[in-house]
Amino acid sequence: MFATTPLALAVESLGLRATMIGLSVFGPAIAAAVALLARDSPADAGLAPIEDVPAGESLSLDGVLASAKRILGERETWLISAIMFCTLGINITVLGAWAVPYVAQVCNLSVTGASAFALAGSLGLLVGPPSIGWLSDLTGRRTELIIVGVFVFVCAYRILAVVRLPLLAVGIVFFVASATGGASSLSYAVIKERHAAAASGVATGVVNSGAFLGAAVFPTVTGALLDSYWTGRDVAGARVYSSAGFDAVFGLAAGAGVVALGCAAWLYRRERSEATAERTTKAGLETDAETAPNG
Repeated sequence: MFATTPLALAVESLGLRATMIGLSVFGPAIAAAVALLARDSPADAGLAPIEDVPAGESLSLDGVLASAKRILGERETWLISAIMFCTLGINITVLGAWAVPYVAQVCNLSVTGASAFALAGSLGLLVGPPSIGWLSDLTGRRTELIIVGVFVFVCAYRILAVVRLPLLAVGIVFFVASATGGASSLSYAVIKERHAAAASGVATGVVNSGAFLGAAVFPTVTGALLDSYWTGRDVAGARVYSSAGFDAVFGLAAGAGVVALGCAAWLYRRERSEATAERTTKAGLETDAETAPNG
């Protein structure tokens, strides 16, 4: 959120270099605050343990490597990583790279004014995942909500790709795409629940890398795509692209969402198959116990 309109206003009033120097102060300040105030567990902070949450177990290097090997060997890990790659990778790319140029160039707003639309998307990322997480805890659903969220994510970017929307609607679509794309954050819960608590950090770290790999790959891909639609003009050193170029980028975003939707449906199917197999095995064991002779 601070990297959108607040940053644009700071650069406009102070200049880029002064703003970056000012921001560089915050990194060491946050590190110092963490070192002084943060603790690894409630017990280290002198607080009571959290109910139903076991104390963390420290893994050795061999334990970490063994957990990583086991986690990487599961197909579910790759499906979840692909979902994160396609949804969070796209949202980070759009909000961080192309939302402002799109609104500024296609909708004829100033860069500072256009940054408010990236802010709307950032608010979606702020509101969406906790809200969907609350609904998941309430209903006990994980993969089903991921499927629904990713489906809406696909529809939002598809609308941007094929319809020239009024300004207010553009902001709403950015908000909705970011909020519903945040349903993929439930993937952290899915992967953690598949493994012991001691391996939860390794598991979430593995799938989280999928999101940031997407954030590294998609800017390059979308940038190359937009360059093919360059109008030949520059404004203040920035290339001006045709509206068709941005349509192509949003079309690519929707396509990535379709891939994520397919992975989410596959994940759902595998989970249902596992649950059915587990129930069948349990029923068989209960039947054997009832028919076994006494003594």
